[in-house]
Amino acid sequence: VVLVLAFLLIRMVVQRPLKRLRETTERLAAGNLAVVDGFQQSSEEIFSIASALAVFRDGLMEKQTMAKQQEKERQARVEEQQAAVSAIGQALERLSSGDLTKRIDVEMSEGYAKLRDDFNKAQDTLRDMLREISTSSSGILAGTDQISSASFELSRRTETQAATLEESV
Repeated sequence: VVLVLAFLLIRMVVQRPLKRLRETTERLAAGNLAVVDGFQQSSEEIFSIASALAVFRDGLMEKQTMAKQQEKERQARVEEQQAAVSAIGQALERLSSGDLTKRIDVEMSEGYAKLRDDFNKAQDTLRDMLREISTSSSGILAGTDQISSASFELSRRTETQAATLEESV
């Protein structure tokens, strides 16, 4: 009788809580992060193990939360990158077709903002250089017109003097 009672007592005090600990551990390992509880009335050792499992579970939940946050941040960076590449690509396409008037005015994150600002500055510099070339070309054209006109006038005078000289001789 004492042995039967001892066996039943061991079963209730040790084996059942250990079985529940094993099931809780398997549940956590499978990804079920439900709260670890129900071990408050257990022996000190079982309660300590259950507390350690609760800390492990909390760590898994924190890791899961951080992974979700990192994925959101990664997705936001991908979207920023796609927007920046699209805006810069469109601007380069306009530039390649000769349009120097459209600047990139889209808001961009810090790294892409520098690229946008550098593009806009390069476009402004190119537009200013082309303006200077156009102004210089106009000046050169005016100068060649004057030279042509002066050459024509000199040629006419030379012919006139030659004709006068021929008549006097």
